[in-house]
Amino acid sequence: MTAKKTRGVIIADVLREAIISGKLEPGKHITEAHIAKQFETSRTPVREAFHYLEAEGLLELRKNKGALVTAITPDDIRNYYELHGLLASYAAAKAATRVPIATIEKMESLAKELRISTEQKDYSAMINIHNAFLELFLSVCENERLSTTLCNLMKPFQRFRVMLSEAKSHPNAVDFYEDIISAFRERDPRRASFLAAKYSGDTSVAILRSINEAQGQNCKQPHNE
Repeated sequence: MTAKKTRGVIIADVLREAIISGKLEPGKHITEAHIAKQFETSRTPVREAFHYLEAEGLLELRKNKGALVTAITPDDIRNYYELHGLLASYAAAKAATRVPIATIEKMESLAKELRISTEQKDYSAMINIHNAFLELFLSVCENERLSTTLCNLMKPFQRFRVMLSEAKSHPNAVDFYEDIISAFRERDPRRASFLAAKYSGDTSVAILRSINEAQGQNCKQPHNE
């Protein structure tokens, strides 16, 4: 039986989604009083939610001044994907030696769903599919700490994956899915490991390029006197 979510967890979920989607932008200042009023609750669960999101790197708490939505620098992105690539590569190699056929078939279904959502430009669905795919191959690694570490590592960077999808500069995820599924079917840990590391690296490069292009476009915008 699934434990009932606390009010603080529910508020954290809503705020996390707002940050990931870009509704709450980096640098945005939010206060306990404002969020408490929004959710018609006391400040205690809001404070709990703020601490959850601080631990995930999404908020920076300011003493008696609420919180700021954190900004993520290019160095943060490079460091994150370097670590993500190492962990995902290890997880993919481990999964390749033991992934059941039934799980591979589920992965193939996800690859088909991703192709459709990509064609429809359904960015929210694309991210959900990415997460579901990762959870599937982590589930067969039989290493709960590895799974938890990778999933927690991803949380602060989901918003950049939204931006990346919208910028149309994401590495071809459908091709990656098909390639790594093939490696899983062939029980080829070396190829699975290489593909996971390469995809992580390609994603890092694409995100940084997208950020640079966005900054360049902003610089070209005319300023009102």
